[in-house]
Amino acid sequence: AHSSNSPKSILLMHQLERLLELCGERDVAPVIDLLLSRLSEAAASDNARLAQRALQLWQNQHVVALLSSAAFAQLVVAKLFPALFSGGRRHWNETVNKYRALVLVKLRELVPDAVLAACGAPSEAEARIALDVFVRQLCPAIDPSSSAAASASLASAAATPTLASSLAALEDLPTHVKDVTFHRFV
Repeated sequence: AHSSNSPKSILLMHQLERLLELCGERDVAPVIDLLLSRLSEAAASDNARLAQRALQLWQNQHVVALLSSAAFAQLVVAKLFPALFSGGRRHWNETVNKYRALVLVKLRELVPDAVLAACGAPSEAEARIALDVFVRQLCPAIDPSSSAAASASLASAAATPTLASSLAALEDLPTHVKDVTFHRFV
């Protein structure tokens, strides 16, 4: 991870969004690896403002269309999923958790095969369960099966998950799904 000046990193995320609004696939292709590395690093940051700003890029429809295009979708999931998943750990800031859940739901809707494969579960059904449980742990108010519902949930205040509710959800999962969910990217 780069040591960085947080206000400058936040400004960089803002400027990247503005630039991406003006770019097409051909313009972004030469720098996609660097772009995704910076976005992933920012999204996984312990600095809540930086992580929020990086994840807010996914509210911009042009950026979503560009990054989820056939040319970049697999690479975006490969680079961004580990940052969103963060080893199955929640961020200390609830707003960052809400944004992470929203982006995971959007990615699953846009490129479902790549996201489910990134979960590393032995079957598609187990990957869906693992991802749904993780999204619900990040933000119980978000319905993991719908990005429209997720967007609406982000607009309203979400209930804070309790340790008891998280543990109860885990008890119902098979052991190998728990392992995939919480140890894949540690």
